[in-house]
Amino acid sequence: MEKVEKIIPTNFIASTYGEMTQEGNNFSRVRMRVFYTGINRNSTLITNDFAEQLIKSAYGQPIVGHYDLTLEDFTDHATKEATKPYGFVPNDLNFAWEDHLDDDGIMRTYACFDVLLWTGRYEYAGKILNNPQSMELDPKSINGAWKVINGDTVFEYETGHLYGFCVLGKEVEPCFKGARFFALESDFKLFFEDMREFTLSQFAIERDKVAQGGRENLDEKVKLLEKYKLTQETIEFNITEMTLEELQTKLDAEFSQNLVDLNDNKGKDPKTDLTHLNFTYKEVRDKIAQLMPYSLEVDDATEKIVGEISYCLMNIDNHESYAYVEKIVCTGEGCTPTIGRFKYEKLEDDSFTLSGDYEEITPQWMTSSEYQQRQEDDASFLIKYNDMEKELKETKAQLTELEEFKVIKNRESKMEIIDSFKEILTEEDMAPVLEKIDEYSLEEIDVQLSAIAFKKASIKPNHKFIYNKNNTDVSDDSVIALLQKHKKS
Repeated sequence: MEKVEKIIPTNFIASTYGEMTQEGNNFSRVRMRVFYTGINRNSTLITNDFAEQLIKSAYGQPIVGHYDLTLEDFTDHATKEATKPYGFVPNDLNFAWEDHLDDDGIMRTYACFDVLLWTGRYEYAGKILNNPQSMELDPKSINGAWKVINGDTVFEYETGHLYGFCVLGKEVEPCFKGARFFALESDFKLFFEDMREFTLSQFAIERDKVAQGGRENLDEKVKLLEKYKLTQETIEFNITEMTLEELQTKLDAEFSQNLVDLNDNKGKDPKTDLTHLNFTYKEVRDKIAQLMPYSLEVDDATEKIVGEISYCLMNIDNHESYAYVEKIVCTGEGCTPTIGRFKYEKLEDDSFTLSGDYEEITPQWMTSSEYQQRQEDDASFLIKYNDMEKELKETKAQLTELEEFKVIKNRESKMEIIDSFKEILTEEDMAPVLEKIDEYSLEEIDVQLSAIAFKKASIKPNHKFIYNKNNTDVSDDSVIALLQKHKKS
C-alpha cells in the first residue's frame, strides 16, 4: 500500500456583508461571515470547542490585501511591499451565530463578527465589502487528525489560532488545497504580526485609548510582555486599553511564574522544572504536536483510501517526558480510537523527537463526583475482598487440618489390616506393601497381603493357619482359614 501525506488546510473563505457604519474619523465597521461548525467546504471538520478557540484568537487579527488599479479589484497574491493592512478585528467584535442561505441552497449557521476597515487611510478599503476573504490559520498552531466520515477524508482540528485575513478579488477562484492565497517575500507569520501590531497601534491612537499615547507606549507594553514570555497573541486581554502600570500589575498577579531566569537553574530539578529546556510548556507542547505521526493506506488498484492511522496530541508530562495522545485507526469498517503515549526527548539543537514506540494506556474519563464515587466503591470492595480473603484462608486452614486428620486415620486403618497379617506373614513378606502403604487403598492392601499369604500357603502346604472366629472356630486347612479370614462379610 502507498503512504500518502495530505496537506492540512490552513485557510477558509470568509466574506464581509451588511452596511458600513462610520467608526471615528478613519475606520468603518462592517460584519464578516467566517465559518460554520461541522464539515466545511475545504474538507475540514470544525467542532464547537475549536470554533471557540478561533473566536478567542480573532481579536486584533489584520485584514490585508493588494488592490490592482488595472483590474480595479483585489488580487489573490502580492508581495509584502504591495500588500496593505486594510483593517482588523476589534476587541468589541459583537460575535454571533447567524443563519445564511448559501448558493448551493443549504442553510448554514455561520460564525459572524464585526471588523473595522481603514476607510479613512486607504481609499480602496471601502471596496472590500462583499468581497471574499481568506481566513488564514497559523500552521504551527494546528493540531488535529484526519478522519474518514461518510467516505470523505476530512481534517478535524483540535487546536489552532488565526493569523489574519486576506482580501480576494471577486473573480478569484477559491482554492482549498493548502496553497497560500498570496505569496510573501518574507516570513508569513512575521508579516501578519507586523500588520496586526501596526493596525492596533494606529487604532489606539485614533481612539485615544492608550493613556500615555502613541506607538512608543505600545512598544513598551510589548517589551513588558516579552519579559513574562508572552505575546499579544497568547493573551486574552487588550493591552492598548490599559496603562503601563495597569499592565504591570496584571502581569505580576497572573503571570509572575513566567518571570524565571532561564540562565539560573540552581536548585532546580531538570525532571520537574521545564525551564531547563529554554521553552515554555506551550512551546514544548506545540513542538511535540508537530511530531505526531500520520499515514494513509491507499489501494494501488482502485486508488481509494482503505486505511488511516492518525495521532492527536492530548497533553504532555514534563516530569516523565511523555506525550499523551489519542490514536485513531480507520478502515472501511469504521474508526477505532485508543489512548496511549509516546516518550519524547529534547535534542542538542533544541528540537524534539519521539524517542519511544506508542504504548496504549487505560484512561479514566469521569467527573469529580464520579471519581469520588469510584474511590468509595473501590474502598468498599477492598474491605469486602479482604474479609473474603481472610475467610478463605481460615477455610483452607480447616480443610488442611481435616485432610491431615483423614490421612492419619486412613494410615491407622491400613496399619490395622497389616497388623492382622503378622501372625502369618513376616515383615519381609509385607515389605512390598509397606513401601506403598500411602499409594494403596484399604482394599488394595488387604488384597495384596492376602495374595502374598495365599502364595506362601501354596508353597508350604503343611503349614497350619489358626483361624479364630469369635474364639471358637479353628481350621487346620491353611488355605481355607486364610480365605475365611479375609472374605467379604
